[in-house]
Amino acid sequence: MCYFGLTELIAFLALAKLSADRSLEFRLFFCSKTVRQTLTLGLPIAAGLGGQKVYFYLLNERLAILDLRLVAELAVFMTLAGVLLIPYVTLSQAHSLYISKTTHHHIRAYRNGLVGLTMLTAALLVPGLLLNNALFALIGGATLPPSPSLLTVLLFFLVSNGLMSLTMGHLRGMHDTLMPQLVVNLIIFLTLAPALYFITPDPLNLTWYMTLQSLALLGIWAVLTARIAILH
Repeated sequence: MCYFGLTELIAFLALAKLSADRSLEFRLFFCSKTVRQTLTLGLPIAAGLGGQKVYFYLLNERLAILDLRLVAELAVFMTLAGVLLIPYVTLSQAHSLYISKTTHHHIRAYRNGLVGLTMLTAALLVPGLLLNNALFALIGGATLPPSPSLLTVLLFFLVSNGLMSLTMGHLRGMHDTLMPQLVVNLIIFLTLAPALYFITPDPLNLTWYMTLQSLALLGIWAVLTARIAILH
């Protein structure tokens, strides 16, 4: 805990020194404007991320009750997915920045973003096919046994996450953050959470839970894509 506080303090001091070196002044007007914009755009995003964290906690708790082995497998799966999702998140951030700087051709830019996401997926697919089951072994050793179905679900999970990130980045660039996060939380807590507790696969396997989550993410992408079309 002290480590995170110390790193934040060092980052703050570095930014303060950089501002002083560039002769940047602090003015209350600009501060209040920044705070207002941060609260308007940032609070919905924080609430949405909080909802996703709650679901992840519920998923871990449910898997721990059913079989502790699934918790270890989930940790390996999410670690690998987190690494592979970095290019998708980077693409969505760049797309969001581009949309926030332009007022024309938003639909065309969204289509271009989808093309970029497709090319990115193809680029990741090549080393994925070459490494095959060794992907999970690189992260978790023998924790997660080789599974062709889980590799397929990993690809599905990455694509659905990438699509959702792209649409949310597009809407964020248009300063629309509240509705996307409402959609995310509604789908998570009205579909994923009940399914988590009322449906138990037989036999127990991580593939079923990750497929369910990927389908929910795909549903979020479809709803948000419809919203983009409506706003344009």
